[in-house]
Amino acid sequence: MSSNHLNYTMSALTFLGGVMGYAKAKSMPSLIAGTTFALLYAATGVAMEKDPQTGHAATAGRVSILRNQSINQYNVFTTPAFINSLLFFFVVISVVLTGAMGKRAIKTGKVFPAGVVATAAGLTTLYSAKKYYDWTYGV
Repeated sequence: MSSNHLNYTMSALTFLGGVMGYAKAKSMPSLIAGTTFALLYAATGVAMEKDPQTGHAATAGRVSILRNQSINQYNVFTTPAFINSLLFFFVVISVVLTGAMGKRAIKTGKVFPAGVVATAAGLTTLYSAKKYYDWTYGV
């Protein structure tokens, strides 16, 4: 299993949560926020897919197909700094979602959906922070 499976799981969870919020209460903010977080999680997941042989982001291969090979001598998508930035962004997304949904869970006193999403995002924060630390410090 790839190390970015959690990105895709959180993407699906936040999208479904937004759709459920819209279906149940006609809440357009829920739909927009759910879709936005889903796209952010999915984008970091796609970008962090790695070629097991090189450790570089597989996204670089997709980009190089679209560009002329002579122009694509140095691809920013394969640099450790880019992957490190993605991992940091993954941490930030998770912290923001944890805070927003945690605040909502406390305010409403309801475990579902806000408490469940806040807990999942909190666990995702811990996981993504560990991945960021491992990548940054070569652990």
